[in-house]
Amino acid sequence: MLKYKYVGILLLGLLAFLNFGCPPSPTTVTVPDVQGMTETGAALVLGAVPLQLGAVTTEASLTVDVGLVIRHTPAAGTSVEQNTAVDLVVSSGVEVPNLFEQTQDAAEAALTAAHLQLGDVTTEASETIEAGHVISQTPTGGTHVNADTAVDLVISTGPGPVADEPTVGWSYIPTPNSIWGLNIENASDGGYLVSGGDTGYHMYGLKLSASGAKSWELFPSRIVGTAEYWRCTAKGLVEADDGGFVFLGRGQLPDDEIPTDTCYVLVKYDSGRNQVWEKAYSPYRPGTTVYCGPNNPAILEPTGDGGYAAFGVSYIGPYQSTILKTDSLGELGTSGFVTVIDTDNNGDYPEEIEDGQQTSDGGYVLAGNAQDDGQYYALIIKTDGDGGWQWSQLYQYTEANHGALAHAVTQTANGSYLVAGDLINNITKALMYGTWLAKLNSEGEVEWSNWEPDVQKVEDPRVIKETPDGGFIVGGKSHAGYMMLSKFSAAGVLLWNFEMEEFGAKRIQDLVLNEDGSCVVVGSGGTSGPTAVVRIDYVFVPQD
Repeated sequence: MLKYKYVGILLLGLLAFLNFGCPPSPTTVTVPDVQGMTETGAALVLGAVPLQLGAVTTEASLTVDVGLVIRHTPAAGTSVEQNTAVDLVVSSGVEVPNLFEQTQDAAEAALTAAHLQLGDVTTEASETIEAGHVISQTPTGGTHVNADTAVDLVISTGPGPVADEPTVGWSYIPTPNSIWGLNIENASDGGYLVSGGDTGYHMYGLKLSASGAKSWELFPSRIVGTAEYWRCTAKGLVEADDGGFVFLGRGQLPDDEIPTDTCYVLVKYDSGRNQVWEKAYSPYRPGTTVYCGPNNPAILEPTGDGGYAAFGVSYIGPYQSTILKTDSLGELGTSGFVTVIDTDNNGDYPEEIEDGQQTSDGGYVLAGNAQDDGQYYALIIKTDGDGGWQWSQLYQYTEANHGALAHAVTQTANGSYLVAGDLINNITKALMYGTWLAKLNSEGEVEWSNWEPDVQKVEDPRVIKETPDGGFIVGGKSHAGYMMLSKFSAAGVLLWNFEMEEFGAKRIQDLVLNEDGSCVVVGSGGTSGPTAVVRIDYVFVPQD
């Protein structure tokens, strides 16, 4: 009996071994195709099979973007056991060569050999890098990028000049000759916003870095079917408090209640250049609920409350001066308005506005010209913060019996105003007699007026700015037709001229000042390209 007991135990042990002691048969799976995925994406797909991520190596590639899988082992479609390791080969793209201190020609050749493109080329003075050689590059040497990536260069112009001698710091010229720039504003990151248009009458925006490298370009348009609703040049581009930016143009919006197709138009974009909103505005004809039209906006300025102010003219019989004021969302709300300025003109003569800004008292000042009884006058208008008329003045140069045009105005630190314009034939407007400068007190009365036809200085001025050292600068063109900047003392005495023949025939349209004593100008032909954006160093003495 004992013998049979032992036999039973052996049989039970054998069965246990057969059922539990032997490993289960492996399960076969198919390797998925993870080519073109990132390493992270490939690992997730493999893990779901389930397979393991094996060794990951990199390899240069002209066809597969950086960080994506070129191939893997085992290959897609192979049958393997579960949890088999799959090795990946990931693209490292191409390596950017180090171009530091190479000539521009040598740098371009090196980029071509590396299957890369030459991007934007800007210039900058350097005390240590020889003229014509690379100071810096973006992306930097050793960076891995996709084939055909553009590499931007900063090229040395050699040592800078001695202090107080104006010189070009850097320049940027947009590639298409059809682009022209009209306005420039400082950006909060130290860069610049340039606006204008092209020969197709589209708005144009350009963002440059503090060193003059292009950050982006934008051509806003609004097309519905075959109709283009913003067929206009951008009259301004300003930064919004949230990091976005706002364009000023002229046109209308689809299905808008305003019947005119030439409204003031504001278009808001976020920092990623995605359109956020678009709005159209037109004032009523005085004393009615009939919209004005056409409207001709001239310039856009940010206001102290985070909103926007635009200045121009609207047709009510003759053209009359108008102001648009909105909040940061483009709404009129309780503090905004769009209105024809109720001056003492009473619609008796046409007006044209070319410049404007918010003043230190919260009001606004506008500059332009008017025609009355066949004579031409420079026009300055001052309003309160609600667009209500406070005073306006007409100016001529009666000593020489010349008419006048005002192209630019700026308020000074002491509350007076500087005006830049031209003296013209009082009847035909065809003959120009030279630049006219004036300083006005806070009520618009002339403190001094400057017209020196025999003194070589800027002509056809389009912008005037007070400098922190007490003087002021005026931008326009030289007698030969090149961009020119002239510096004056506080009393209007010419200190120097700086002509920029190397950029061809064009006129300074606008400029901004920098705290380091430099300025950046935008120049063009006005309604034709090419545009040049130029930093000029040693314009004024920085103030502590």
